[in-house]
Amino acid sequence: MPTIVLYTMTVLCVITQDVTIGTNLALLHFMWMLVSGSLLPSRGAVFPALQAVGLAPRAVRRAWAALHGGDWHIADLLTTWGEHVLAEQEWQETRYDGYAPKAVDTTAFWRPKLRNCLTKHFHPLAGKALPAIVVGLIARVGQIKGQRVALPTAIVRPETADASETALQATLLARVNTTLTADEMPVFDAGFKIKALQAAGLTRYVVRLAENFTARRNTLPPAKDKGPDAEYGTLVRPLARTRKGKLIPATPPDRTECWTCH
Repeated sequence: MPTIVLYTMTVLCVITQDVTIGTNLALLHFMWMLVSGSLLPSRGAVFPALQAVGLAPRAVRRAWAALHGGDWHIADLLTTWGEHVLAEQEWQETRYDGYAPKAVDTTAFWRPKLRNCLTKHFHPLAGKALPAIVVGLIARVGQIKGQRVALPTAIVRPETADASETALQATLLARVNTTLTADEMPVFDAGFKIKALQAAGLTRYVVRLAENFTARRNTLPPAKDKGPDAEYGTLVRPLARTRKGKLIPATPPDRTECWTCH
C-alpha cells in the first residue's frame, strides 16, 4: 500500500475511533470514499462512489445509513482532527503582533441540477448565483513546512428555518463571537458587511472592503459659528481613488501601526 494511502487511512481511523460502535466503521468507509475522489466520476452520486472503492453491497448500505442517521457529530470529528494535527507537532500557528488570525468564510457545494434547491451562492466563473448547498467555515491559520494550511474548527449550517445566506452568516458570526479567544483575530472576506459584524457584537475584526469604501467617524465635528450643525460624522476615505479623471485623496491616518509575523 502506498505511503500516502496508508497515512490517510491511519488519520481517518484516528478521527473515527471514538465514534459510537456500529457507526464508526461505516463512517470510516464513507470518509474514505470522500478523500479517494470517487465522487468525481459518479458526479456526486453516493451509492456508485461507495461501490467504486470496493465495498460490498451491505457495507455500502451501512455507510449510507451512517451518513444520514449515524450517531456522530461533525464538531466532534473536527476536534479529534485538530488534536491529531497538533500532536504531530508539524503545524505551526501564524501570529501577527500577538494575534492569531482566524479565517471565517462561506463556501458552497454547487448543485445546479438539484430541483427545488432553496439556497444559492455566487459563482465567479458564471458571474451569477447558482443553486448550491452553502456552509460556513471557521479555521485557524498556520503552516506545515512552509505551506500555508488552515485547520478547521467549525462547519456551520443555518440553525433556523430560514435557509438564506444572510441567515447562515448570522449563525456563523454568532458562533465566532462566542468561541473567539482573547488572542484571536477573526478575518473576513468581502462578502461580510461591517453592519453585520457590528450587529453580531464583534469588538475586533479584519474585513476586506471595496477600494472605494468610505465611512464616517462616530463623533460629530465641532459646531459651526454660523449655519446648522453637522448631522453626520466626518467622511473617512481609507484609499485614494480617481473619478471622472479627478483624484480624490485618501484621508490622512490618525496613527500608523507596524506588526511582525511569527
